[in-house]
Amino acid sequence: MNLGRIQRLLQLIGLLQAGRGYNTDALAQACGISRRTVFRDLDLLRLSGVPLLFDEKQQRYRIPAPACCRPPTSRRKKPSRFWSCATSWATGRGLPFLGPARSAALKLESNLPARLREQLRDVTAALHIHPAPSNPLAGCQPVYDQLLAAAANRQNVRIRYGSLKEEKEIVTRLSPYGLFFSGRSWYAVGRSSLHRAKRTFNLGRVLEIELLDDHFQIPAVSRSSGTCATPGA
Repeated sequence: MNLGRIQRLLQLIGLLQAGRGYNTDALAQACGISRRTVFRDLDLLRLSGVPLLFDEKQQRYRIPAPACCRPPTSRRKKPSRFWSCATSWATGRGLPFLGPARSAALKLESNLPARLREQLRDVTAALHIHPAPSNPLAGCQPVYDQLLAAAANRQNVRIRYGSLKEEKEIVTRLSPYGLFFSGRSWYAVGRSSLHRAKRTFNLGRVLEIELLDDHFQIPAVSRSSGTCATPGA
């Protein structure tokens, strides 16, 4: 689950706890998403144990105060996959640029009822993650932020890049399909106009980045095989 969706779910929870309730059109407008995405997010909240109520007469959804999530029943003792996924981000302290993700995960955890929060902490306490030393990528936060936004918005970028393989600086138009962490660093993967193929780019070697006005679509073959690739550019 990406950070954008976690932030959107937090926004939905805040709106639905306001009291008067919202219909799907109002939720879509408030969150800047489609009604179809609203329904998917509401389904995920239900599966996560959120006591989502629907008023058929007014066609509105709401979350009753004060609790945002019901405690687990005797038949539902394990934390949901959603909360486990969200809070697991908080253990990724060895990875650069995950501060906002950890904050979102911790905020989600703080909204859980005490019983479920304690149970979730018992589960995460049993996990021991020892990440290898990572490249801190000093000064690369703006590059990471711009590439992440471009990937989310399917927006092309132009980068100036210190290529290790080609042993020179190159300039290429990149359609960033996504970002991934491998080995010790973050990489962007996408189609490079210079290479006329999908390539990976180490964020630590991106010297300059420019957001372009046009957008792209990820080819079906790339979606089916995943966006990650072996680092190499």
